[in-house]
Amino acid sequence: MPSIVQAASLAALLCISQSASAEPVRYINGHWFDGSAFTSRPEVVVSDGRIGGKAAGARTVDLRGGYVLAGLAEAHNHNLQNCYLAPQMAQAYLARGVLYSAQLFATDPALTQCEALFKGSKAPATAFARVGVTSSTGHPIGIARTGAKEAGMTLSFAELTAGMLVADTVADLQRDWPRFKATATDFVKVVLIDAVNSAANFKRAELDGYNGVTPEVLAALMPLARRDGLRVVAHVDTAEDFRLAVEAGVDTIAHLPGYRIDKNKTAGDYRLTDEMARAAAAQGTWVIPTMAASSYYVAAKPANAAAIGALYAHNLDLLRKNKVRLLSGSDRFEGSVLDEINALSSSGRFRPAELLAMASMQTPRWMYPQRRVGCLEAGCEASFNVYAGNPVNDLKHLAAPTLVVKDGAVVARDGKAVRQD
Repeated sequence: MPSIVQAASLAALLCISQSASAEPVRYINGHWFDGSAFTSRPEVVVSDGRIGGKAAGARTVDLRGGYVLAGLAEAHNHNLQNCYLAPQMAQAYLARGVLYSAQLFATDPALTQCEALFKGSKAPATAFARVGVTSSTGHPIGIARTGAKEAGMTLSFAELTAGMLVADTVADLQRDWPRFKATATDFVKVVLIDAVNSAANFKRAELDGYNGVTPEVLAALMPLARRDGLRVVAHVDTAEDFRLAVEAGVDTIAHLPGYRIDKNKTAGDYRLTDEMARAAAAQGTWVIPTMAASSYYVAAKPANAAAIGALYAHNLDLLRKNKVRLLSGSDRFEGSVLDEINALSSSGRFRPAELLAMASMQTPRWMYPQRRVGCLEAGCEASFNVYAGNPVNDLKHLAAPTLVVKDGAVVARDGKAVRQD
């Protein structure tokens, strides 16, 4: 294991500029993650933004026993989904070694104005759900309304829902779908919140802005999305929402029930059944637990912390028992996948190597199934982090990458993003 002095000098030695990303680099004396452990590899060559190539003429960088992990991936967040937040948050992601990001309700019509940010090395590779489906009383309208009020702004309903596909009925969805299906998007996001009681919930004033779509709208959405080759991610709340999403055939579920307990519900409303987990596994549904997001609820309702912990334990156990595929995503404002890794680790359900594989291999491949990401073999995109200590032995090492490389170029050192002109 490298000493503190060696780790500090490592970053000083690696003075590779962004403009040198095509210059071949020969990394020696590193331990590289293979999905279960870090194994010693005497030499790895990076050229033209990919792993592999000829070592002749390459600059040599001695990793001095450092531990190399493919870039971390954040499967569920909103920190980069508009042009106000993205430039502020992107550098923090890179500094943490988060090189892949999914922004799951990026309906801001102005987002295209900062699209150039995501085309280079100043931000993580980012997948977007630019098509978001909700109801006229649905989430995230309530959040948008509150945010506007706090900013001293009064926005019309049309302004609050700009870019959203608002569908209270199947007819609404079918009418507006042609306008949205041509949107350049990686995912379609649909909101389900206590969907089986949606008819009654739409009439409750205190839930205005915090509902979702009806089961009928969800069922009608799926064939439209399938016909147009679009993957669907469902925000769910209750166990029944989870069941409905799986039965409808969504590709991914964006929350594990149990991150909160509504005042009109009991813990039992959020407990998955073995049948639900088996159905998700049989269908190949991905699930993003977002256990880190539960900290918001626990902070507001600390008396329910034990109940939330028990729900996650129960639901995670069922998913793991049935081999449901899991992804790493935090849904934490100003947070990252590091928060989710720590939360899942605290559940006692995962070995560190499992969490590393989830965050650095499974999740980036889910985002970009057509790309060679989440791997460290020849031909893979050269996006990886170097740590002084072994994260399999202690996940705390993930908080302090000594080096972050994206597409072959150094983008951060010792927790600070590298200036890129």
